Amino acid sequence: MANHNVASQAATQALIAQAKAEIAIALTEQFQRDINGLRDALEHANQLITTLKNENANLKAALANAVEGYDFNNIPDAGVSGGGIGGADGSGNGGNPELQRPPPEGTIFSNGNAYNPSKTERGNTRLKEELNAWTQARGYSVKILRSKLAGTRAKLVVSCVYAGSPRYREGQHETAEEEQRRKEKARTDGYRFYKKRTSKLRDCPMRFMLHEVIQGSGTFVVKHSDAPEHQRCNHEPEPLPEADEGGASILSQE
Repeated sequence: MANHNVASQAATQALIAQAKAEIAIALTEQFQRDINGLRDALEHANQLITTLKNENANLKAALANAVEGYDFNNIPDAGVSGGGIGGADGSGNGGNPELQRPPPEGTIFSNGNAYNPSKTERGNTRLKEELNAWTQARGYSVKILRSKLAGTRAKLVVSCVYAGSPRYREGQHETAEEEQRRKEKARTDGYRFYKKRTSKLRDCPMRFMLHEVIQGSGTFVVKHSDAPEHQRCNHEPEPLPEADEGGASILSQE
């Protein structure tokens, strides 16, 4: 009986020792797998860094072709170069030199995807939202006046929303008698009568251009007109919204 107990204890201890060894081996293997996973992740991260550096160099080269003479290795801070909302204090053009002016040349705006120069694309696009996020912080809103393909890249003309001549200027509104005659003529001729409304257009000359950086990218760089009258709005600034500047980034300022 004693020998049987000794043999049983020895067998139990052997099983325990075997289990401990198996656990140690399993932990060692798991640790090695974790180490290998970390090493692979580090290697992948280094590859991504290399890829991003190459893409950054390619993008700088492409942008340099679009904005000649600009040092893309020394890009100024957007908050300094472009001016933030905090600088637009609403005290008039004298309080902020950028109020109601076009974005600085080299400012980048993005549509997020390819831009098709058509009436549909000139609607509520991300590009238009980014433009107005920037301009409304400086006292005016804009519309895309014209767009076309120049070669393979899109070119847009952006103007103040008050650009254009009003149909009826101050002092040119019809009298009650004239309106009544139009109403009777509309009824006689069988077409719908429309009451003439005061136009909000103010002949505002402010405008600038957007040139697509790379074909199909939907990313545009600001170009200024040579005409001095295109450099500022001719009306009082709109109330400044409390919002950020959108997705624009300042790449140059001349």
